Amino acid sequence: MTGFIVTDREAHEHDYGTGLVERDYATNPVGYCSQPFRLPLVPRSEMEERWRAQKRSRATLGDLIKRKTIKSLNQTSSNYCWAYSSTMATMLTGIAAGQRYEPLSGTSIACKIKNFRNQGGWCSQSLEYIAEHGVCRIADWPQGKEGIRRDMDSPTAWKKARKFRVTEWMDLEPRNLDQLISCLLHGIPVATDFNWWRHSVCTIQIADLKVRQGRIVSFDSEIKNSWGNNWGDGGHGILASKKAIPDGMIAPFVSAGG
Repeated sequence: MTGFIVTDREAHEHDYGTGLVERDYATNPVGYCSQPFRLPLVPRSEMEERWRAQKRSRATLGDLIKRKTIKSLNQTSSNYCWAYSSTMATMLTGIAAGQRYEPLSGTSIACKIKNFRNQGGWCSQSLEYIAEHGVCRIADWPQGKEGIRRDMDSPTAWKKARKFRVTEWMDLEPRNLDQLISCLLHGIPVATDFNWWRHSVCTIQIADLKVRQGRIVSFDSEIKNSWGNNWGDGGHGILASKKAIPDGMIAPFVSAGG
C-alpha cells in the first residue's frame, strides 16, 4: 500500500502530537490489564510463506482498509497517541468482524483516563478502558485537541460507545517479534508503542520479512498513524528494521459489536 518509510527526521520534525509515556514493566507487567499472548505462534519456518500467501489473497488489514476506505484518525496536537493507536485497533477489529465502519474518537477515552488533561500514556491503558466502557464516535465527541471538553462527556455518547468495545484482547511481550508477526498473520491489529519515537501507532501488516535458518533477519512493518490522511502515504508509513520493533504491544481480537 505504501512506500513511505519513516526516518528519524520525519518522526521528530513535525507539528503533530505524540505523547507516549514509557510503560514501566516492573509495576505494570505483561498481563496486568488483560490476558497475555495466547495464540499459537506461527513457526518461523512458515512465516515467509504465510505472509506471501496473505498478500496474494489480499487478506491483510491493509487490504481491508482499502476496501472500506478507512481514513486515518487525527489526534492533532494532543498528547493522546496512546489512545488513538488502541482506538484504531478497536475499529479494525470491529470492521473485520462485520461491524459498520464508524470513525471513533481516541480523545474521548484519553479525556476520561487523564481527567481532561492533555497528558501522555501507553497503549494498554487506553485499551483497558475501551474494553470496559467502549469508545465514543467522532460524531458524538470530536477527535484531536479540540475534543478536550467536559461538555462532550454525556450519558448518551457513552451509551452509543458501548457498541465499540472489545471483549478479548492480549497483552504482548515487549519487543517480541514472534508474537507481533503471528498476530499480523492472523489479521489482528496491534497497538504498538515505540520509545525511540515517543509515539504509539497501530501496526496493521508486514511490509517485508526475511527468515533465514530459524532467525528473523529482516522485518519491516506498515503502520496506520493518527496524524490524519495527509501524513505519509494516506496516513500510512513503513517502519524499517530496528524501528519496527515495539516496546509495548496490545492486540484486540474480539469486538463486542461485531
